[in-house]
Amino acid sequence: MRAIHLMPRPCKRCYRRAGLCWLRMVEAQKLFSAQMRERASVELSRLDKLRGQHLQQLELDFKAVSDTPLAKVAAHKQTQRVHEIENLFDEYKRWVSLTLELDARAHMTVAAVLIS
Repeated sequence: MRAIHLMPRPCKRCYRRAGLCWLRMVEAQKLFSAQMRERASVELSRLDKLRGQHLQQLELDFKAVSDTPLAKVAAHKQTQRVHEIENLFDEYKRWVSLTLELDARAHMTVAAVLIS
């Protein structure tokens, strides 16, 4: 038994148009990805600056405590807080990277489905 096609087979002209659409999609994706990489770079540099400010403030907060008998406890708390800040900013950096860096394959798959 032969399969029934609900849609007619595409002609050569349709394949050429699909190819042109594909190329336009690839170029648009490259441009958009470049813009997003630039934005990600800006955001990551802002995060690094903010991380530095947090660490600097932490130094100031614990500077006054370093001369007291509780200096050992304060040093431990400071080290713990540094790790917390580092982990927080590493999470932010990972989130920015995942959010702003694109996977070209996903866009091309959607385009291929829409064109087909």
